[in-house]
Amino acid sequence: MILLLAGLLLTAPAPDPSAAFDARMVASASAAEAFQGPLDGAWVVRDGRGQPLLRLEIEDPPPGSGSPTGAWSLADGSTMGAIERIEATRGGVRIQITPDERLVLQRLRGRWRGRMVEAGRTSLVILGRR
Repeated sequence: MILLLAGLLLTAPAPDPSAAFDARMVASASAAEAFQGPLDGAWVVRDGRGQPLLRLEIEDPPPGSGSPTGAWSLADGSTMGAIERIEATRGGVRIQITPDERLVLQRLRGRWRGRMVEAGRTSLVILGRR
């Protein structure tokens, strides 16, 4: 019996070092994400029918360590630029995309909803993760 157990131990596969490395990388990334602000990451602005309008990449530092910054592009990637300003409002956020275009959003039931004001026209939008 002891020889059988010893044989099983000798033939057991060695732990995969790449799996351990991958697990450490995932844990490290999760820990880093915990220190970012709620807007950090990649986003899509969709119209009321669910059609993508804009893509946003936002860097949102931890509270008290600076203001969020980011970049935008049209959904088809044809035009892009830097986001002019991102500011927290009471219960929401205001994102000034260009001088004539802004998002005014509120966090409702786990999603960002609100309006996009573009050259004086207002439309309802939803901001979701990419």
